[in-house]
Amino acid sequence: MCAQARKDLDAGDPATAFDALQRAAAIRCDSVVLRLLEACSERLVEHEAEASLWSMVRSVCAAAAEGAACVTVRSVVVVGGSAREGAAQSAMQRLGVAGEDVALSVADSLEGATAPVDDATCVVFCHPDDVPLHGVSGPGPGRALLLGDDDEEVGAVLRALARVAEGWPRARLDYLGVSL
Repeated sequence: MCAQARKDLDAGDPATAFDALQRAAAIRCDSVVLRLLEACSERLVEHEAEASLWSMVRSVCAAAAEGAACVTVRSVVVVGGSAREGAAQSAMQRLGVAGEDVALSVADSLEGATAPVDDATCVVFCHPDDVPLHGVSGPGPGRALLLGDDDEEVGAVLRALARVAEGWPRARLDYLGVSL
């Protein structure tokens, strides 16, 4: 049972591992079972905390989208360089931002963007690291989209969303996990 629990933990399934360890502890609770239970408990707590934080990300984005007016996008500024442009375009299509009459500008940083940012602009940050550490400022876009890897660390996402929401409070804010 301990070997199976260890496999379940390695596979990222602490709930199944915990069930096996409870059965093992009922038979014999030795130091191996106790160490595995401790590791399992830590993973369960991490998993619950991460799920709670992702729930908060969804809530923040839903509140920003609800509070923002309907945005007509005429230009898109992709921040993060051309290496991620394909993922950004795919994400924009999934969210209904891309179209034939939408002007596209790609820059390595927000400061390097040549297109103006106004109410008819969608700024796409290709990764949480692309949001400036000092935050954003100015009138802001009508919509801001933050992309992240499918396995993105939720703390980095929340910090980036906070910097965008604080600097551009009127922008509709979205987060989308994509394969970059």
